[in-house]
Amino acid sequence: MLIRIAFILAFTASPSIYAQVNNVTKKHYIGLSAGYNFSALNDHNFAPLLYYERGKNYLLYYVGVSDKSILSADVNFSNGKLKTKASRFFESKYFKGEIDLSYLRSAFTSANSSMVHYFGAGIHSYNHYIDYDDQESFSFIMAHSIDFKYTASYKLSTRNNLQLQISLPFVVLLVRPPYNGYDEELKENRSNPFSLITNGRVTSINNYFAISNQLIYSYSLSQRFDINCKYKFGLVYAPIEERLVHIHNEIFIGASFIL
Repeated sequence: MLIRIAFILAFTASPSIYAQVNNVTKKHYIGLSAGYNFSALNDHNFAPLLYYERGKNYLLYYVGVSDKSILSADVNFSNGKLKTKASRFFESKYFKGEIDLSYLRSAFTSANSSMVHYFGAGIHSYNHYIDYDDQESFSFIMAHSIDFKYTASYKLSTRNNLQLQISLPFVVLLVRPPYNGYDEELKENRSNPFSLITNGRVTSINNYFAISNQLIYSYSLSQRFDINCKYKFGLVYAPIEERLVHIHNEIFIGASFIL
């Protein structure tokens, strides 16, 4: 129970955004991005079919940058449709939400280098729900994890910055339905969201493997504003209960206000 409470208090993570940190004392970024999700999903708890996921993405983030560290938090929401080549009558809806919180420290970086390396950890919550015909059939996965984080930031010029982020979970509270349909536990927990989202098992990469890679380009318009574009590639593989494989590709375009 204490482990579950710890996961919810921390409730998710993956690093977000800027590290133009060479000789920067302290900066705070608040930003908003929108984009498109084009992914592939195979969830045997829902159907033994390959579905193509298409929808809109929205991202709200905060990043605090100092000389030696990055503190970041973001919320990512996506919704849209799932379609399969097997039949047009199997079209379904999906909803995906992620919450991230992370802290990284710089290491292995020389004083005058344009490349800065950061290592750290974070808490990440990945939540994906599928609905066919108003819950005639449904499935979901919720994974609340402690992640290893790595970020490499390269300063192309005074105004241009390129960043690579990698995230890999190593401890996970995994929640999956036992089968496609309601059972007694789901009925009991419908009025108790805390129990519902934590009614799972603590596991690791043997039962839940996920990796997230993000490539971010940012351009500074002024001392107060910058614009950015991001490509995110991720893989989720959960073989327990009924196997789930989710390969997601997401693109974002956004802007940040610098405090």
